[in-house]
Amino acid sequence: MGLAAVGEAVEGSPETANAVSSPVGLSAMLTQIAQGAAGPAAEALEAALGGEGDELVDQYRQVWGLWAPWTGDPEAVAGTEVPDAPVVALDARVVADDQTQLEPSWRRELAARWGTPVDSRDLQAPSAKEDLDQWVREATGGLVERSGIGLDDSSRIVLQNALVFGAAWQSPFDPADTESQPFTRSDGSTVPVDMMHQGMRAAAIRDAGWTAATLPYQDPELVAHLLMPDDPDAVTPEGVLDRLEALDEATPVQVALGVPTVDASGRQDLYSTLDRLGLSALFSAPDLSGIGQSEGRPLALSQMASQTVLMMDEAGTVAAAVHEAQVGVTSAETGATTIAFDHPYLVVLADRTTNTPLILAWIGDPSAS
Repeated sequence: MGLAAVGEAVEGSPETANAVSSPVGLSAMLTQIAQGAAGPAAEALEAALGGEGDELVDQYRQVWGLWAPWTGDPEAVAGTEVPDAPVVALDARVVADDQTQLEPSWRRELAARWGTPVDSRDLQAPSAKEDLDQWVREATGGLVERSGIGLDDSSRIVLQNALVFGAAWQSPFDPADTESQPFTRSDGSTVPVDMMHQGMRAAAIRDAGWTAATLPYQDPELVAHLLMPDDPDAVTPEGVLDRLEALDEATPVQVALGVPTVDASGRQDLYSTLDRLGLSALFSAPDLSGIGQSEGRPLALSQMASQTVLMMDEAGTVAAAVHEAQVGVTSAETGATTIAFDHPYLVVLADRTTNTPLILAWIGDPSAS
């Protein structure tokens, strides 16, 4: 699911040199929609998410709740500051227009299984957009400034979720060792980037067409896996999982590490992502009657967007992701191994125990922001 969200960048589209996604945020939102879907829409969602019924909800509710040990205030990353202690903040809500009658069972499921509140607003009022914007700002500590949803007369329900990640490296990089170095993009051209350097012991591998390393944060249960493929066109979910497993089993070695500083952000209409997942029909004529109705008219997904931020520097990492959906009415050591991430690569921010990807990013050009 995460690779689907960054697929255009992996394929080398010049308009999307870098892409950041949150598989956790996207899957949680789709699961909540699935809880109110029926017929072909429900079947497509269950196929994409890999489960059904209570089993599906429990699976992704556990993924959403996995980050509780690092719960903190999103304000800890305000001003793009790396916090003193690791912070992972997740939040979600549903906003229902006053013309919409939500199904009581769906509302109860949101509260009982997810702890997601439902707010009531006049989504056609001028103040509605500012309300969505303010929630996004507060939930991301200001890393994302406004909502990606455009309200109109058909707007009936808006689902919002947001997550923030902030953590210092276990072994910070010395800014004095950061220097300009060429980075080779997918098309073979090069650009100068600020490359951080340090010697350290780390899990690192070079095999099966990949160069990879794991960088621990201050809490070693949070890590950044850096995965650089020899051939970006060969990147597959299976290949990524294989490399993550290999890193887990690798014995730490001394490496001379080079990692670009990154400042990437952007907004993505998720229609193409949902199409890759076989879910484009959600925008046409799905059965979302389990969510509710508006004045006797059926509901359909009309917008789904994500906004993401990833910053990596000498001190650590700050990241944020917002997902929003609008439902509307239809019409052995001998020395240091040198590893420089100087070609396009993946960043996977995960917990060490399960390797659940909180943030997944493709860095095709660190110089592009």
